[in-house]
Amino acid sequence: MIFAEISGTIITNIVIADVEPIFSGFTYLEASEANLNYLRGLTNGLQYFPIAEIKQIQTTTESVRDYLDSRVFPFTKNLLNTFAAENIAMGITQAGKADDLLGMYEQLFPIIGSSKPVSLKSAFDTGSLFVAISIIQHIRDNPIEYTGMSPFVTDARLLQLKNKIETFLEVPLSI
Repeated sequence: MIFAEISGTIITNIVIADVEPIFSGFTYLEASEANLNYLRGLTNGLQYFPIAEIKQIQTTTESVRDYLDSRVFPFTKNLLNTFAAENIAMGITQAGKADDLLGMYEQLFPIIGSSKPVSLKSAFDTGSLFVAISIIQHIRDNPIEYTGMSPFVTDARLLQLKNKIETFLEVPLSI
């Protein structure tokens, strides 16, 4: 099933799922020609999720799921496992900072262009890597968010995390 988040006449996000997303503001889109034509009209003002052809996504849900299962989710799992292993090796447990880092991972952050705050956890859990990049940049822009978390969370480590995602997405690297 396809669910769209629509702001005015603009699709701001698309979720393909077996069940309705837990995020509020998403509308179920039936696979009717009328809905597909409606969506095609909305995509002229598309701002966030580049969808060239809605019908193609509707008919290739399985290939999108395969891509998520074979590429995106293994990437995010490896990324998070590596980050966690590095933190453990640096002594996060002994420093008593593991719960602080978990809290930060689940903390809701405001994202420019979004009406609702989002957590880094939800971005990774849903494979929303561009949202993850935005959250990481928000954290970098607001060092108060990770004050006292060094060496486990630093600007350099956040940039490294962001660059790994950008490399995976094949977009220019941030500096």
